[in-house]
Amino acid sequence: MPIEPALEALRRRLLDLTRRNRLLHLPPGARTVLRVVDERPAQVWAVVVDEERPHRLLAREEADPALRARLDAAVADARARGVDEEGGLVLPPPAPPADGAPRSGLEERHRDRALQTSLATEALDARLLRLERAARLHLDEQGANVLHLTLGAVDWRETPDGPACRAPLLFVPVALTRSSVTSRHVLKAIDDDLVVNPCLVELLRRTSRAGLPDFDPDAEGFDVVAWLARAREAVETIPGWSYHDDVTVGLYAFSKYLLWRDLDPATWPEGASLAAHPLVRLLVGDPDPAFDPGPGAPAAATLDATPPADVLHVVDADASQAAVVAAARAGSSLVVDGPPGTGKSQTIANLIAGCLADGKRVLFVAEKAAALDVVQRRLEAAGLGDFLLELHSGKASTRAVLERLARALERPTVPVAPAGGEPATLARARDACAAVHAACRAEWTLCGTFTGSLDGARARREKGYRMVVTCNDIDLVARGFGQATAG
Repeated sequence: MPIEPALEALRRRLLDLTRRNRLLHLPPGARTVLRVVDERPAQVWAVVVDEERPHRLLAREEADPALRARLDAAVADARARGVDEEGGLVLPPPAPPADGAPRSGLEERHRDRALQTSLATEALDARLLRLERAARLHLDEQGANVLHLTLGAVDWRETPDGPACRAPLLFVPVALTRSSVTSRHVLKAIDDDLVVNPCLVELLRRTSRAGLPDFDPDAEGFDVVAWLARAREAVETIPGWSYHDDVTVGLYAFSKYLLWRDLDPATWPEGASLAAHPLVRLLVGDPDPAFDPGPGAPAAATLDATPPADVLHVVDADASQAAVVAAARAGSSLVVDGPPGTGKSQTIANLIAGCLADGKRVLFVAEKAAALDVVQRRLEAAGLGDFLLELHSGKASTRAVLERLARALERPTVPVAPAGGEPATLARARDACAAVHAACRAEWTLCGTFTGSLDGARARREKGYRMVVTCNDIDLVARGFGQATAG
């Protein structure tokens, strides 16, 4: 299959633009999302993003009397309608002022550092604990933060007469923390990218010529109020679509969208096309006839020909692991498979160290962050920590990346030496071991009736045979065992 259609087929499988996608439709009863009520996205942005201050989360009992009455009425109405008390909540409008004068400006509760919810105290504490634990587990296992504060939402429809689906608009990465097990969590923004819902952007692009305004929160003079107003105008040009001032705190993952974007040939620089890469063509079933995968892994018996000064292993390696490292450093493309406990992390650590010494760059990718951490600890123990750049977890922030780069650039150059000491000493010890190995594998003659290795002779001896043993190369045995004794 030609590579371009194959890549496009893979991309279509990654991006779901239907109501099944959680980024485009939140079911009313979702327990991985905490819905905030009676708040203004622009004011929440001012406190969480601009001022970088934490937000408290309030239970229904902690609302001011007027709002508490509205919340109680809304919960009672949801129960009467048989819908979810949180997702199906319809908050009635506030009562007009007693003197009949129109309301003006923002009320005090919209300017404070608290987010109001409709949950009772016990339910709110349980939900926050569940969200905090799930977010921490995902960060530990996959190295990505999935806890976000969402500001604004868009109602859209798959068909003109279909049911409305509500998709969050802006995502602010946050963390939930608490000072003790008896206190309630507080919400605070973390140092990570603020993004517009990528699936909503793509859905809008495919549905209409209209698009959301450019979003650059780091630009001088950025005004989130004006941006939300322009976003509302763009969305409401589509029949059946509408904007709402929703605020939620929940678990939202973007991993599939990022893969979808990376597979877009248009995002790759000129002269480095994804479709032209020989490994990509091989993986999608359209190999380049001129592609050379390299010599592959060398035979274990040939490894001793490599001078110890060129091996550069930072952790122990057996023959099979050393062969893999040698093949990778020689430029071979290969797949290595092995069950748990067979030394894959040691092999990767040695491979990275060797490639660093060769002046190469290495991208180490794993499904679980634990695999990355194991290799990182091994390399740090070998003194190579300053050459590692983490691209996952909370350590992948802009500030942390810049600090890592500065540390690597300022690090003094240190000569690389094998872990076993001087290369000459290591070479003599290796030659002695090789001689003993060769002696044990030499051909022996047993009373003129059996020819085989020393291992075979030992097996026959254990079965009761009386043997007179001679060796075809007695000098080899003497030399091997003599060097081993001297060592």
